[in-house]
Amino acid sequence: SLALAILAGSSAPELLEVACSAARAYLELAHIRQIKADLIQRVLEFGAAGPELMRARLAEARHLQTLLRRQWQKPERLKPVSVPSETERQAEAVRRLLPELRKLNRYEARTYARWDRALSEVAGLNTVREHR
Repeated sequence: SLALAILAGSSAPELLEVACSAARAYLELAHIRQIKADLIQRVLEFGAAGPELMRARLAEARHLQTLLRRQWQKPERLKPVSVPSETERQAEAVRRLLPELRKLNRYEARTYARWDRALSEVAGLNTVREHR
């Protein structure tokens, strides 16, 4: 249906093939953009996900075990733990996400170029058909 909308009423077979190519590229662009949005949202929701988070959780667990073992020994003064601000957490999440976003941006640019070429071809074929 998108290909037919691109054709705006024309039913020439050579135009339909190119319009289908343009429609596929358009839908692929929408999919890429949705993936990027979902990826960013997921990283923001879960923060610094990945192996670093797991290592941090394990280190935290080891630290707590050490504190529990020392509980019966002389009390030690705990140093305050700095908790990253929301802005710092988001910046770290985006930093970790940048390599994937770069790949998606290259893919999006290639797909956009394919869509643009297909639309230009449809317009060119329409012009040729009108002059016949």
